[in-house]
Amino acid sequence: ASYTPAAEGAEATCECQGCGGGFAGDRCDACAAGYVGDASPPSTCTECTIDGHCAGGHAVSVSDDGARGACACECEGGWDPATGCGACSAGFIANGTDSCLACSMEGHCSGHATQVTSDAARQECVCTCGELWAGATCSECAAGHVFRAEWPLLCKACSMEGDCNGNADSVTDDGSRNECVCTCKAGFEGGSCDRCRAGYFVSSTGAGGVALACTQCTSADHCSGNAAAVTSDAARGLCECTCRTGWAGARCDVWTLGASASGANFSGTGFPALGSRPVYNLLSPDGTRHVVVGSDGKAYLYDATDASAAPVLIDGAYGEGSFSADGELLALQPYLFDASVFGGSPPYSPLLDMGGGGFAEFSPDDAEL
Repeated sequence: ASYTPAAEGAEATCECQGCGGGFAGDRCDACAAGYVGDASPPSTCTECTIDGHCAGGHAVSVSDDGARGACACECEGGWDPATGCGACSAGFIANGTDSCLACSMEGHCSGHATQVTSDAARQECVCTCGELWAGATCSECAAGHVFRAEWPLLCKACSMEGDCNGNADSVTDDGSRNECVCTCKAGFEGGSCDRCRAGYFVSSTGAGGVALACTQCTSADHCSGNAAAVTSDAARGLCECTCRTGWAGARCDVWTLGASASGANFSGTGFPALGSRPVYNLLSPDGTRHVVVGSDGKAYLYDATDASAAPVLIDGAYGEGSFSADGELLALQPYLFDASVFGGSPPYSPLLDMGGGGFAEFSPDDAEL
């Protein structure tokens, strides 16, 4: 630099000319373009060079960053200036050692991604798959979806209406994304929940005979309350009753113990005539006792283990009731009877007059009545 004095009578100033060493400015206190300083103001200015600052081997030029604080490399396509053009930029992956390959949705994500970039190591492309797709390359259906056979190949969402006839609690895929798997509602079965399960019958059908409603078979609703077991037939069109002792018929509504040929009254051998059909009957929990009440209020206690044994008349018992768990006691309003023996002369004498009417029931452990 050189110094030029001020003219006579003017304010004295210094003017620096021809700064050296990469410096610039009126006072040679800044770095020149293409140089970077070590401080502010700099004590030294270093020239930016490809060999010195872009040693990755893939730079086309270098300059300062404008603030003279760092050198800025201009790299070949796909290379990262921040690494001195020595590594691939985000969105690119290494293609051997001498080039970087741009990640693309078509080339790396099967055309099913919403965006794509590279991993931190710049070795693999990372796809963000669309709603229907999954997998590293978005080539698999997402959970809850299956492949569609039609072209173009798409993933179809499993649905309870479309795949389970609206009769499922939930639906998902089978794990291999080939079939939808339905968890059927109570009463339904089948891969698409299209039929009723055993113990239910079809009460409503849709197109193609698909079950729309399944009703459970119960003793109370379909077997007159007189069934020991009930299920549906193989076609799921009817309920099938297994009647308790003393009852018969498709709905267990025909009394058989001691009934006449016409079934109009109780006049069979060893069965005192009641003059009408029974209005109430009850089997003990252990299956050894059976009591029948006629419309005239007379009740008859049967030995359910011996169809030939004569029943015992229980006179004056009008209400409904229950047996104890072991069948030893019978509560038939308004009386409590000993049901353990069949000998003696009728009518049976009650153990206790409970008074009142209505319904008498033992607790499960027979501790209370």
